[in-house]
Amino acid sequence: MSIMKHTEKDDIHQYLVKEWYKEMIIASRPYSEPLMEKSTVDLIKLCCDSLRLDDHVFIMSTEVLEQYIRVKNDQNAVISDCVLDVVCTIFVCSKHVGEQSELRITNVKSFLKRVTCRDFDNITIRKCEMDILRSLDYKLPLKSKMDDLNTFYMYYVKPLELRIDISSLCSELLNLTVISWFRIFHELKRTYSKNEESFEVFQKLVVNSCYVPCSIILCALHLTNSYHALNLDKVSLELERLSQIHSDHLQYLANKIYDRTSGCKSV
Repeated sequence: MSIMKHTEKDDIHQYLVKEWYKEMIIASRPYSEPLMEKSTVDLIKLCCDSLRLDDHVFIMSTEVLEQYIRVKNDQNAVISDCVLDVVCTIFVCSKHVGEQSELRITNVKSFLKRVTCRDFDNITIRKCEMDILRSLDYKLPLKSKMDDLNTFYMYYVKPLELRIDISSLCSELLNLTVISWFRIFHELKRTYSKNEESFEVFQKLVVNSCYVPCSIILCALHLTNSYHALNLDKVSLELERLSQIHSDHLQYLANKIYDRTSGCKSV
């Protein structure tokens, strides 16, 4: 009976992963250029680490804050307190992610006091929180780049049954990619802006939810020397089929990510 239950549970899990993967393929983000430079993303990461929040909160916070800044720019509004907005965005996202990641307002107040040497009352924090939500029309993302990566990992990498688990490495590479995305994006844009046709390709790559996860997986396989156990050319072609992105584009982004890990030669 227990074996049957385990099998049924595995079947349900596999079905859900396949459905999530299908959603990734048909879903796309609107094309937009990053607004936050590395220093701002570094601040979000520092705050999340100091508050002992997981990577889901960090990744979602970068996406929500980017949307918030974009809305404020469109409104010609000035963000008067960057640190307050960063911490309140993290507060909002921690509640959205939920479970062990949810912050309490007392944690937010004490953290703000520690980093700014100023006192913030509940009303100020709630007002900032509501401004963020109102600016986003009370709509937070249902999933983040971390969810996209986990979906693709469960759908493609886990069935490979590698000798080592590269899921943690993939998460770290995603963090690194998000932190460095402003520079990576503009390096890619310069390369793909040689003519109108190639720039259109670049725009399609950026909005494809599989673009970053597949490139991260290629980079992780290289960093762990998994190419000794796998035919990476075959893996690249399989990722190309699954993502509907030519392997050359995936490999090029993988090289950019790899460069951030070592400063050495590309993959």
